[in-house]
Parts: sequence; structure tokens; C-alpha cells
Amino acid sequence: MIEIQIGYSAPRKWFVPISWLIKLVEGTKHSHVFIRMRHSSGVEFIYEASGTSVKFKNAEIFDADNETLCTYRIPITAAERKKAVSYFLSNAGKEYGFKQLVGLALMRVFRLKKNPCSDGHASSVCVEEVVRFLKQALDVDTDLNPDSAGLQELDELLKKGIR
Repeated sequence: MIEIQIGYSAPRKWFVPISWLIKLVEGTKHSHVFIRMRHSSGVEFIYEASGTSVKFKNAEIFDADNETLCTYRIPITAAERKKAVSYFLSNAGKEYGFKQLVGLALMRVFRLKKNPCSDGHASSVCVEEVVRFLKQALDVDTDLNPDSAGLQELDELLKKGIR
């Protein structure tokens, strides 16, 4: 069976300021969401928006630096796997959306409905990247707006099940 995993994590380091702020604003124990997939070679990799860009990371390296707190396993077809890899390759290298992140914080603090710092898909934060992936690569029908969805909203969608 082919599957992807969508996971929530937090750094293993005691204090990472940006992670701490995300957890505070979002009201969660995790500060990050990522996609895990096994390459046809057998190597597991992570696709994520973090640091300064959207990127791939070897899963063992990721796991050494991060604690995964929750994982959702999603079975996919071979055709969806091709769409997933195509999505990853088309978006890897985009800048991390620091302005988007500030906009998400402003939305939570001031109860705004739209992200005032949205730049479309020119840059991405982790939640945005996962929501766009679900919509574009797996054709998941959801009302979540990639520019304004938070960790909790995405978690609610995944708990309901997308299949």
C-alpha cells in the first residue's frame, strides 16, 4: 500500500522562539505540520515549509531534530503518488512565508477573517503548504483557505478523515 503521512511536530530543543510563539498563538503543543512519504528507493523523506524555504529533508534527520506528536496516515493511489511528487517538485524551493506567519498571528489576535499579509502562493508556511497539497495533489474538497488556515483547523479536517 502506498501512503503519505501528515504529521504535527515540535522541536526537540528546549526553546525555539518562533515555535514557542506559534504554540502560544495557536494554542497547541505542536508548532509545525509536515508531509512524510517513502521514495520508491525506500528512503523516507519529509516535505515541509520551515526555516527559510519549502524543502525536502531526510526523515531520519528530521526525526533527530523534531518530536512528532501526531500522525495521520493517508492511503494514496499510484496516480496520486505521481501527482504528489509533481506537486512537491513544483513547489520545493519557494521562500518561507514569514509575512504570512505574521498575518496568521494577526488573524488570531484580532479575530480577522482574512490574512492581511497573504501573498497567494509566492511563499508558504507549513499549514498553507499542506492545505494546498491536499487540494491540488489529492483533490480533497475542503473549505479551508490555505492563506488563513491554522494548525487547529487543519487538524479538525484530518480528524474527520479526508477519504
